[in-house]
Parts: sequence; structure tokens; C-alpha cells
Amino acid sequence: MLSLNCPVYVPQFSEEYHCYTNSNAVVLPSVTRILSPISMLEYARVDRDVLNAAAELGRAVHECIEYLIDDDIDEDSLVAEWVPYLEAWKSWRATFNPRFISRELRLGCDLYAGTVDCVCEINGQYIVIDWKTTDQIMKSVGPQTAAYELLVRSHLAHSSLMARAVVQLKGNGTFVFKRFDSVQDYQVFENLLKLYQWMQEK
Repeated sequence: MLSLNCPVYVPQFSEEYHCYTNSNAVVLPSVTRILSPISMLEYARVDRDVLNAAAELGRAVHECIEYLIDDDIDEDSLVAEWVPYLEAWKSWRATFNPRFISRELRLGCDLYAGTVDCVCEINGQYIVIDWKTTDQIMKSVGPQTAAYELLVRSHLAHSSLMARAVVQLKGNGTFVFKRFDSVQDYQVFENLLKLYQWMQEK
């Protein structure tokens, strides 16, 4: 299993270029970039305009969730399309009663960087969570959450593996809460990271 033998820190982040850098202005590959060989296969048959629209919806819902966690959202300002997804999130929160530890947590190390949607505690267990508004939960989410878990575990100096999960928010106001517990997720991410590093060699 991949272990991080380098310090974890909060990287610099450019909203304009969606780019992570360390204190020496060295660009750090994102988890999304590292996973692109498999995510491109997953979405290969989806129309580009559909993907772009789905990405815009996902960004809007993610931003609204931040306000919901802070109990600081203006319900009257919401676009009608977003509402079912946010109702699904509220239903998830009411069902599991999480204690939120962090949200939109940007972390990096010398190997890679990423933004963790949420770290929370449910029934005494720390869980790294990713919000999704996609129609399906893709296989790449397993390695994605494994990459995030490695960063969070080091950042919080947690002594053991933390749980990983995805909360899929649906347009009909329902949700799916799926946990990931396969060690293979870490192996897949490690292999893709090595592939990325090999591709960067000159």
C-alpha cells in the first residue's frame, strides 16, 4: 500500500488555472489529473456538452453544501435545478447526523495534491467523504478517496486507516451512501501515480 513518506501541507491553489503549487511554486499534480487515464475511459461515450453541464451543476451543488454545513445559506437564492440535490444532502445529514471536521480541505505533499470535500465523524468513526451529483458512482471514486484518505490521515496524524465513502446526490431528492474498503483502491492509485511520474520523465 502507498504510504506518504513526505510532509503533508496546505498547498497554494489557483482558482483560475485549477492548479496546486508548493512553497517553491512547483506545480503538484492533482488527484484528478493522476486518475485521468481511467476517468477518461469512464466518460469516453458521454457527450462533451453533457459533461460540461454536469460539471457546472456539481460545482454549484458543492458550493451550496459548504453554506449548508455552516448553516448560512439563502434558500431564496437557489436555482430550482439545484434544490433536489440539496434536499438529498439534507436527508443524508438527518439520517447520519455527522459531526463535520473539515470541508473543502486542500492538502498536498511532494507527490500530489487535491481538495477533500468533507471529513466528518459518524458514530465515532472518522470518514473521508466525496460528494457526487453524477448519475453513476464510477469505479475511479475508490482510488480517488484512497488518495484523499492518505493525505487526510497524515494531516490529522491519525494512527490508522480512516473510512472512505461517497454520497451520491440525485436529482429526485434521494441519496446513496457508499463506503469503500478495498485495499486495491490504494494500489490502483499508486500505479497511476507511477504512470504519471513516468510520463513526466524526459
